[in-house]
Amino acid sequence: MHHYPFHIGDYRSGCINFTQLERWVYRDLLDVCYDTESPLPSDHTILFRLVGARTPEHQEAVLNVIGDKFVKTENGYENVR
Repeated sequence: MHHYPFHIGDYRSGCINFTQLERWVYRDLLDVCYDTESPLPSDHTILFRLVGARTPEHQEAVLNVIGDKFVKTENGYENVR
């Protein structure tokens, strides 16, 4: 998929409790989902690499967002929306 609608109000209200880093991570994770048209991998090493999460702080942000906005399935992490 090369394009998807982005509803700013929904995004902002759904991420009000996120840090700036977590908001950025969430957009990256959504982009990966839409670009590959598949769930995110459940392997954290692969997941971190897909969004360039190299520091412990960045990796923690990825895990926080995954825990809040994604559900783990047998296929990987799927966005709750």
